[in-house]
Amino acid sequence: MVELIGAGDVPGWLQTSGLVGAVAFGLLSAFIPPLNAEVYALALPLVFPETWHWHILLMTAGFMVGKVSHYVAADRGMALFARRRARRQSVVPDDDPQGRPPDEGWTVVVKRVLARWTSRAIDTLERPVLGPLVVFVSGLTGIPPFAVITVAAGVRRSGLVRFATFGTLGCLVRFLGTAFLVSRAAG
Repeated sequence: MVELIGAGDVPGWLQTSGLVGAVAFGLLSAFIPPLNAEVYALALPLVFPETWHWHILLMTAGFMVGKVSHYVAADRGMALFARRRARRQSVVPDDDPQGRPPDEGWTVVVKRVLARWTSRAIDTLERPVLGPLVVFVSGLTGIPPFAVITVAAGVRRSGLVRFATFGTLGCLVRFLGTAFLVSRAAG
C-alpha cells in the first residue's frame, strides 16, 4: 500500500537531493533571470518545513557563486577594454580636424546626463563605506537591481571580497526573511 508523505515527513534522500538542488537552483538563477531565487525561497518552507533554512543557505551560496563569476567577468572585461582603448587612442585621429563642437541635440544632452549619473552611482562602489552599503542594500532589496550592481562593481574593481561579503549578507537576509514569513504564515 502507498503511504502519502506529509509535509513534515520528507524522506532523507529527498532532503539531500533538495540541498544539492538548492545549490544548483541558486547557481542557475544567477545566470537565467526567469529562474527567480525569491520564488524558490517562497516555496522552500512549504516543501521542506523542517530544514528550509539550510536550503536557503545553500541556494544563496550557489547564487553568489554565479554573481561572483559575473563580477570577475566584468573585471576581466574592463581590463581588456582598457588595453584596447589605450591602443586605439594612440592611433585614432580626432573626429573633426577643424575643432568644431559636436551637435548638441536633445538626445546628446540626455545621453550625457545619464552617463554622468551612472558614473556617479558606479563611483560610489569604490568608496570604503558607501560602496559595500550599496551592494548590501541592492542584495537586500533588489534596488538597484543586484545584477546591475554586480557588473558595475566588477567594472569599477571595487574589491571582490567586499562585493562577495556584503552581497551574500544582503541576499541571505532577503531570502531568509522571505522564507521566514512564508513559514510563519504556513504555521
